[in-house]
Amino acid sequence: MVVNRTIRARILFIVVFFLAMGIFFDNSVFAYEFPGWRHGAYGYDRASNEAKEEGLPLILYFNTDWCKWCQKLNNEYLASYEIEEFLNGIPRVEINPEKGSAERALSKKYGVNGFPSFLVCMPAFGSKAEKISPFLKRGHMTTADLLQAIKEKIARQYNDKAYSHMRNKDFETALEYYEKGNQHDPENAYAYYGMGFCYHSMAYQEKYTELLERAEENYLRALEIAPDHEGSRRELEKLHKAMEQFGIH
Repeated sequence: MVVNRTIRARILFIVVFFLAMGIFFDNSVFAYEFPGWRHGAYGYDRASNEAKEEGLPLILYFNTDWCKWCQKLNNEYLASYEIEEFLNGIPRVEINPEKGSAERALSKKYGVNGFPSFLVCMPAFGSKAEKISPFLKRGHMTTADLLQAIKEKIARQYNDKAYSHMRNKDFETALEYYEKGNQHDPENAYAYYGMGFCYHSMAYQEKYTELLERAEENYLRALEIAPDHEGSRRELEKLHKAMEQFGIH
């Protein structure tokens, strides 16, 4: 009986000890480790160069040790499997402006005036960095919402670059950028519309009617994602008239 009481007392002590650990230690004890991320000004140079050379998006995350919202972003969002999986292969760097003058200079360069600051840019395009925050006045984003916001920001950068080539009638290059954006955000209706328009235009330009069918596929995909996408609906009507003229059904 004495032995059993001693064992029970030890078990109770262990349970109480670990419960106390949970009370007296905050989430920073189990801080996110940033797997696959580069760090600081040196890490920024490497990540930025990689993104620029390979035409990839660049993720910049400015944070501090004392920022509770940073800890929440780290442990509840960035640590999620979905976001870690998506960011795999994308150059990314976390920067604490309090760690040195070079880090502070980067914070100033990107106009950081609060933490956390999570930015997406395309160094190869020279585009302006766009900020994303899951902490909105109307309520916090879910992990899925934040992931979609990141995808949309990246796709828009590619789509803008594609559109600039499309305006210059460089349809093949435009297609390359639309497809790259599509790889990051497969549910982006505008990218499908853009690809449809490129194939549509190339069919006339190159007298290659099979491209009309590829244009149709992309317009229809855009409308499947966004049934009210007016551009796709308008161009699809023009396309069907052209296909009738060529005897394509």
